[in-house]
Amino acid sequence: MSKYYTLVSEADAVHMIIVETEKRLKQLDLQWENKEWSGALMQQLAGEDYFTWSFEKVAYAVKKRAKSRTAEMMNEYVLSLKHLPHVKDSFEYAVLFQQTEVLQLLLERHQDNEDLKEWISVYRLLLQCLRGQLTHKEVVTEARHLDVGVKEPMLKLRLRLLAAHSYEQLWQFDEALFLLENSISSFHCLEPCYMKSVLASRALLSIGNSFLYGEGDIERAAVNYLGIVENESTPDTMKADVNHGLGLVMMCKKDSVMCAHYFQEAIFYAKETGKHAYRECLEHEYYPFARNILGEQFDLSGVVHEEQIHQHIVRGEYEKAIRMIEELEQARKSSIPLVWYKGMATGKKEFLWSALEQFEAGNGVFLASLIRRELENPCTDLGSGGGK
Repeated sequence: MSKYYTLVSEADAVHMIIVETEKRLKQLDLQWENKEWSGALMQQLAGEDYFTWSFEKVAYAVKKRAKSRTAEMMNEYVLSLKHLPHVKDSFEYAVLFQQTEVLQLLLERHQDNEDLKEWISVYRLLLQCLRGQLTHKEVVTEARHLDVGVKEPMLKLRLRLLAAHSYEQLWQFDEALFLLENSISSFHCLEPCYMKSVLASRALLSIGNSFLYGEGDIERAAVNYLGIVENESTPDTMKADVNHGLGLVMMCKKDSVMCAHYFQEAIFYAKETGKHAYRECLEHEYYPFARNILGEQFDLSGVVHEEQIHQHIVRGEYEKAIRMIEELEQARKSSIPLVWYKGMATGKKEFLWSALEQFEAGNGVFLASLIRRELENPCTDLGSGGGK
């Protein structure tokens, strides 16, 4: 179950990078007399030799010394780079931090470099993805098309992870896992670098999501999520998603304390990294959903309508829940979760079976497993319809 983490995390290599960077940071603090980090200092680092200051070391240093200004400092750095290995890493940095303008500048600046020809074509596709110009099906098609012509192993892996992510968004988890499991071995062939570390975390996240949502396998999902948490080089931009996944794992284990811990971590990192829409969803939909599954009672301020309904069911306020369901149905805002909650509120199991079948048909094994647990549990409290 833990083979993926063993293959891709390279914890010893990451630890060595951190130790070396801490030493160099102490030297810089003396050299720069503890001055505030600035664009000029980042330009100086960009001119250092590759082995003294690798991209990964610089990224870690900025995280330690100027965390609140990470994007600002790193943007200055990547736009000042000349060394080819660093330039390659800079493309992935721009995608990871969703710096579309910086990525556009990098592509324009290096488009005539023959050594970067494959990189330009791959990251032009990723720029289109960042800008929302392609559907997930189109992304899969384009990634597969480019994969045929690309020779560099790092880029082949990048394209396959991109396709796997799109399969996840389409809830086609079998296809995602197939791609991921056939790509993991290629990590052995890659030299340590910033991009490899980022792709390792991306792979673990996708594998964890596929196990959780696609197979309902919380143990294998947790192994991969924890692999990301334990990897000290994991960027903060990924930690919201990882902690969200771990929160759901703890929800399934009925551990309300750890569920709360991981969801609060997810909300914190979403806020810290500027993922404001995601933070809103975590606060007002995803965490309330988990709390409802755990049977907790909480204030409804700001909570989305479906989870307000769910909370009324938790409180035993079935008539209020049914009334809200009918209002949403009349407004043509029905959904599979609403069918599920209708079954719980009315006590009519045919609605639960209908929601179960719809989730299973759409590869929503994780959500289907929650309904099945309710149907099989004799202690499940169904509503006013008497469990017919």
